[in-house]
Amino acid sequence: MPGFEDLIFRIKSQNPIENIIGEYVELKKTGKNFKGLCPFHDEKTPSFIVSPDKAFYHCFGCKASGDIIKFIEEIEHISFMESLELLAEKSGIDITQYKGHFQKGDSAEIIRANETAALFYNNELKYSKPAYDYLIKRGLEKKHINLFKLGFAKYGNALTKHITSKKLNFSEFEKAGLIMKSGNGYRDRFYNRIMFPISNHSGKTIGFGGRIFEGEGPKYINSSENTVFKKGYYLYGLNMSKKVVRQKSIAVITEGYMDFISLYKAGVDNAVAQLGTACSSMQANLISRMAEKVILMYDADDAGISAALRSIPILLKENIAVDVFIYEKYKDPDEIVEKESNIDLEYIKKHSVDFIEFAKRYESRNMDDEIIRKKHIITFISNAIRLVTNNALKNVYINIASKNLDINKSAFWEENASLKSREKKKKIVIVEKTNILYTELISLMLSNNDLATECCEGIDDAEYYDIKTKNTFIQICNNLENTDKIVDNSSKNVIINNLDEKIIERIFYYENKEPDIKKARKVIELIKRDGIVRKIEENESKKKHIKDDEERKRLDQMNILLRKKLKRGGIEYDR
Repeated sequence: MPGFEDLIFRIKSQNPIENIIGEYVELKKTGKNFKGLCPFHDEKTPSFIVSPDKAFYHCFGCKASGDIIKFIEEIEHISFMESLELLAEKSGIDITQYKGHFQKGDSAEIIRANETAALFYNNELKYSKPAYDYLIKRGLEKKHINLFKLGFAKYGNALTKHITSKKLNFSEFEKAGLIMKSGNGYRDRFYNRIMFPISNHSGKTIGFGGRIFEGEGPKYINSSENTVFKKGYYLYGLNMSKKVVRQKSIAVITEGYMDFISLYKAGVDNAVAQLGTACSSMQANLISRMAEKVILMYDADDAGISAALRSIPILLKENIAVDVFIYEKYKDPDEIVEKESNIDLEYIKKHSVDFIEFAKRYESRNMDDEIIRKKHIITFISNAIRLVTNNALKNVYINIASKNLDINKSAFWEENASLKSREKKKKIVIVEKTNILYTELISLMLSNNDLATECCEGIDDAEYYDIKTKNTFIQICNNLENTDKIVDNSSKNVIINNLDEKIIERIFYYENKEPDIKKARKVIELIKRDGIVRKIEENESKKKHIKDDEERKRLDQMNILLRKKLKRGGIEYDR
């Protein structure tokens, strides 16, 4: 059998990097290379380079880089082995004989357990007539049940008994959140529920959504989050619809599994469903790589309207145009498909309005005072438009808003410019403050081996936030580890020639003085604190877009610990 390295070589050689990345990023040829907007961070000017000759990509903005396997890992949020498998499937390479390499680690175990459970639940559905008949009454046929791998979890710890009878590994199913410890044994997490397997973007089963079949209890229960399943990162049905979403550059987002299934079987094959009550920032980012526009097709009730209003700003922040479907006499997509004969994308577009019209109708809808309500509407719309960084899209929405709300469009631009100015001034103060720290650190390190050693031992790569000098910091630390010297003189000169004049000036300043170990330690302390402050801000930013109470609580607890850490160092969190 050819070696595993040979497999990797074949996969890379048969998947030209520019073709694969071109499925996610609009690339333009520049000489031998290709250039586009980086998919891993927000930018207006392209700094993402793809080199076919080197089979490598690099972003000069956020420093993301790697080969095609790494790119698929990052863009699809999957493991190295899953990335290989996905690329192998694209190029028609048979990897059966290498399966042993794909069956290692928690991720592989969890997926294996989920795939086994999906087959089990699907088989159980065939013998659970009431549950099977229920799905048939909902308009599904046998082919749909098999296509979506729908199943049934019955009472009586059926899955646990199946694991026992087949002598399977209990720990794998426990890691996947399918069973839980109970006394000296295990019990099923899901019972009396219609089971919807949730796939990642390459089609692997990563978790389940369980809908209660009869009786009392929460309507839906999802798999608990683990190393594989993070519901904010995935969209139900995307593995089936992503190709059409890219082709049409429009995604129809629904709330529920059955809504997606109903639309998909009716022919709306660019639909997806959320795994929560509103679109997450990660899901919005995922959609933005494939589509320029989203149509929200949530339920017609108050909860659905509120969810749409919460999702609009999150999607606009990713520069996605947002329309919202307006219901006239139906409560959800599932009912529309049941009652109407011809449902397609054109029907959905015809009955949708832009987010401005939607906000005008429904924002603060229960408020009695019309003046205050209009104030709330204008505030919501102007705040939403402000999040759009693409000037063309921003201009489109400003024109629509000024006509729809009878407001001079210059007011939107002036407010936006004023806000940007205030934010820029605040950012400049913080950036200038922190830039001085990193300038001093690199200057101290390049002036003396002992100071360089102290700095490398005192700061981890993860705590170093200055993108401009991070590569220099890592290079110095690597040289110290390998040779016990900063670098030889010729290499040191190369580094210095690539640095700012301010750093070069400070290097010369320190070289003419005695090594100041106290100052180095103080700079290390301040940089570590800067890292803590940035982490706190990052967590606070995440909280704005997360509706999951447990995740918000976890971030709050993390920030409490981080703030305590700052206080122990004698400095308050003051940004």
